[in-house]
Amino acid sequence: MDELNLVDYEISKHLAAKDLPFNALIAAAVRKADTDNLMRLESVFPKLVDDLKRRYNAPGGMLPEDGIQDAEATFERIREVVHSYMRS
Repeated sequence: MDELNLVDYEISKHLAAKDLPFNALIAAAVRKADTDNLMRLESVFPKLVDDLKRRYNAPGGMLPEDGIQDAEATFERIREVVHSYMRS
């Protein structure tokens, strides 16, 4: 579906008001995309789609280049940040 209906438009306004990070929105779109839309997103955001695929297949979404030493503390901080975005 290429059209933006009124419901989707209103939802997009609410998402934009939350001031969510752009890459998070694109990653969410990739997760929800059908085959045709995934191909479109992948052609425009190849690195982001590749990173999402790599994180999806990595334990806890952590990649070696993240350099995480203390996974528990890192995930606790990430949960705090995520919750702060979702509360707004």
